[in-house]
Amino acid sequence: MVLQVRPRRHRPGLLAGPRPAPGDRDALDAAAIDGRADDAAYRALWADWRGRERDLYRESARLVAGLGWSDVLRLGGASVETHARIVVAGYARVRSQALPRRLVVGRLETVATGRDHVRVVTYSPYDPLDLPRLLIDALPYFDGRPTGEALRRVRSQQGVNLQPPLVRRLVDFGVLVAADRPEQA
Repeated sequence: MVLQVRPRRHRPGLLAGPRPAPGDRDALDAAAIDGRADDAAYRALWADWRGRERDLYRESARLVAGLGWSDVLRLGGASVETHARIVVAGYARVRSQALPRRLVVGRLETVATGRDHVRVVTYSPYDPLDLPRLLIDALPYFDGRPTGEALRRVRSQQGVNLQPPLVRRLVDFGVLVAADRPEQA
């Protein structure tokens, strides 16, 4: 069996392209607010697969099960190859333990303080960080000077020995950012 879909205007939504952008007037309608599907839109979206939605996914899985990554890149064309390179580079950055040569404090907002900890928000209000006050007090040392020098000064002047993996986590969460990044504080 070959996965049959009609020309682009009749393709199921997962094959039809990007969804409306957030804030788009048409992105939310009465049916969505009420938590129900608009019948006409649903029929148009699923076309010949309406009523057999699970079958579409099963058949899709069967058809791609034997593909290797090189097949996916070849079939997907230049845009898939470009996106794959972006993902691989991003993953390498996330997995890296290397520290930027120079760091500065990123954009962060203090949302709560306690005697020993400070709760800050960096990239997302839904992922606050509770940082020890000792760590908060060390942040001003990261003012664009070489990272090694900043670590030595924190150790000698504050008596706090910040380990590189901890500093890397602060970079990952945007508490510290590379001094040359445009979103620095």
